[in-house]
Amino acid sequence: LSFHKNNLYGQIPHNIGALTNLKVLNFAHNNFNGEVPRSIGLLTRLTFLGFDDNNFNGSLEIGKLTNLVQLCVAKNNFNGEINGLSKLVNLKYFSIRSNKFIPRNFTSLNVNSKILPKLKAFRIENSGINYTIDEVKSAFPKCKRTSGPTGELFDDCV
Repeated sequence: LSFHKNNLYGQIPHNIGALTNLKVLNFAHNNFNGEVPRSIGLLTRLTFLGFDDNNFNGSLEIGKLTNLVQLCVAKNNFNGEINGLSKLVNLKYFSIRSNKFIPRNFTSLNVNSKILPKLKAFRIENSGINYTIDEVKSAFPKCKRTSGPTGELFDDCV
């Protein structure tokens, strides 16, 4: 289910969790707002979750989405916690950059190359997550850090 770049606005309906066979949910580059319904956690077959570039706020509960391969929630107004990242064992890429997640240390996310063995790349700059390059390198020793016009990318982590 993809509504990518459709100039849609409003909130995601709470009954979105009834669509349990979804593998792709892409609301990126619209004007959605409000909190992401907890019923998103019922979409356990999702492999792609794209909420980039909207106005979502609140917390993000993703721990039950263990089939996720890509998590893209950059450029929103998330101002709560991000919960369950360490349970996404199939994750290959995630971007949580440009949000306002409750400031936490990188180590409190409880992610590393053993917990997320398939992770190839991620973006966390300006997310509210405090991190140092040393912390990231310790958790993901193979990652290479590149900086460019769109920000900082940790890549080649596998």
